Amino acid sequence: MNLIALHGFLGQAQDFKPLVDSLNPEWALVPDLFGEDLNFLGSDFENFTRQILERVSDEKVEGPIDLVGYSLGGRLALHLVIAKPELFGKVILLSTHPGVSAPEEVQKNRHTEDEWVQKIVGGPWENFVDAWMAQPVFKNDEKRNPEEENFDEKTLIKALTAFSKTRHHFTQEQLLQLKHPLTWVCGEKDEKYRRLAQETAEKRRGLDEVIVLPGKGHRLIADKDLSWLSALFSS
Repeated sequence: MNLIALHGFLGQAQDFKPLVDSLNPEWALVPDLFGEDLNFLGSDFENFTRQILERVSDEKVEGPIDLVGYSLGGRLALHLVIAKPELFGKVILLSTHPGVSAPEEVQKNRHTEDEWVQKIVGGPWENFVDAWMAQPVFKNDEKRNPEEENFDEKTLIKALTAFSKTRHHFTQEQLLQLKHPLTWVCGEKDEKYRRLAQETAEKRRGLDEVIVLPGKGHRLIADKDLSWLSALFSS
């Protein structure tokens, strides 16, 4: 099999190591988006998509590619499959927002994005991380302490702005008309993203699967045991 795995905000490529070790793909692209592969988030969704597709073409990857993304990585994955659906096999979206398009909601969210940017720029790092982890969406998750040295500040800001859920390069209509089936996975305790997944799947009229993980919150790949995720690729 071939695999592309995309981590989330404040995540690292190593988040998917248990999955990669389990699947042992013939070819894999698991970029460290805020570290050595920060070039992928240098511009916008369109540029990211072009770079990934060029990498696949340059490396002459044959056969379908299975695709998984968590949170920010799920938004990136959506852009890839909408751009070239015939390239992909299984597409698994973990705690993924389908996008914000209503003007009043876009304005509200972008104001929040600016506030987060100021928290990063204003420092210190520990205060930003504490504030980020204190958001309601993470209330059912264990606290994590990402180390500042592993993250490029400019790329974090890009992720919060150019790669936010308000700046998708596809329309809601394009998402609804996508013929490729999607697997949405969310935690039982993550009420917001569970609702978003179910509503989106309903609008796509039965093409998608929604999997709700008992007892889980938003951060679905926080555990070292990702056997539940490995099993989804063979189901």
